Amino acid sequence: LHAYDVGHDMEYDRTLEHDFAVIDMDMSDDRSRIVTVDIGDNVTVWNTDDWSRIIRIDSKVDEKDYVLHVVSAYADANGIYIANEESFCIYDYSGELVSENKDLEYVRDMYINEKERKGYLISGPQTYVIDLESGKTENVFVNDLEESFSGRYAYVDQSGVLAVGHYKDLAQNATLTFLGEKNINTTLSQG
Repeated sequence: LHAYDVGHDMEYDRTLEHDFAVIDMDMSDDRSRIVTVDIGDNVTVWNTDDWSRIIRIDSKVDEKDYVLHVVSAYADANGIYIANEESFCIYDYSGELVSENKDLEYVRDMYINEKERKGYLISGPQTYVIDLESGKTENVFVNDLEESFSGRYAYVDQSGVLAVGHYKDLAQNATLTFLGEKNINTTLSQG
């Protein structure tokens, strides 16, 4: 992973060493940490003050000896949050597993709202709202449409609404579902 300044030509400020190619990354709201996920499903948290590695959480294997595919990861001052295809894990900075929620179906993406202390895990048939302190499911928004949630989302901070996209239907209609604190579950389609 190269951290660089955007300009006419690419300038490499530093190289953050990984064993495998990086496939995903995110930055904490306060910009103090970057979390990366590599193709080997390892999660690494970096300190942006000095670019040192804070911790690496190696890939995990389930009961059937399958590597748990990391869908998304996030880190803030309180811990490290990892969404696998069928679980949500919270780790502390010593690498200890604090909480694991296995009551999930095929998770496609994750959004962490530090201010609300909630995680939104998007799967095809539903979106889970997870409490970041306990790791438990607080709410489930069920998708009432034929088109699965795509995993693409946008969070509207002022209104506390998460807009989740759907895969296009046969008529190529673009569809968004708006999910919010007050159980908003409204769908917009464009034909």
